[in-house]
Amino acid sequence: VILGKEWSGKSTLAYVSMASEQAAGGIAIYADIEKTGNKAFMKLLGVDLDSLITTDIPEIEKLFTALERNLTLISQTPRFKNKPVMIVVDSVSALQTDAEMEGGYENNMNIALGKAKMLGKALKKIIPFLTGANACLYFVNQVRDNLSGYGECVNPSTTKVKLKIPKDLIK
Repeated sequence: VILGKEWSGKSTLAYVSMASEQAAGGIAIYADIEKTGNKAFMKLLGVDLDSLITTDIPEIEKLFTALERNLTLISQTPRFKNKPVMIVVDSVSALQTDAEMEGGYENNMNIALGKAKMLGKALKKIIPFLTGANACLYFVNQVRDNLSGYGECVNPSTTKVKLKIPKDLIK
């Protein structure tokens, strides 16, 4: 997981990582869920746009099904079989469930819980595909310290998020 505050370089880190993966002979897949991927900046950082596999499927179910198909194809194609694969999903918060897409604009906790459950199921299901294709999956997500934009289901005065890093991890 690549996470941080707004404008902290999360996507830039993902772009540099994809460029490194490609430079080492690997395959990069970029899921631009927010549709904010900056291809000119990617190219400047060394991403080979001609070989970059991209998607912008916002529904969790459809995205992970497409990733499974791509990983199966990669693992079964002799030319790609032993190449490492890097998948970047930018950003997790923009992912939606099929039910959320069909349900309109209501904003409630059931949608958030449904999204979390669906993402959990999708991750469990994709792990064998990741392993079989020598792939790693990176999620980009923004840390928010105020949840006031999430409707009446969240009380912004009581839901401040604090990111705590254990001292033994800081060197």
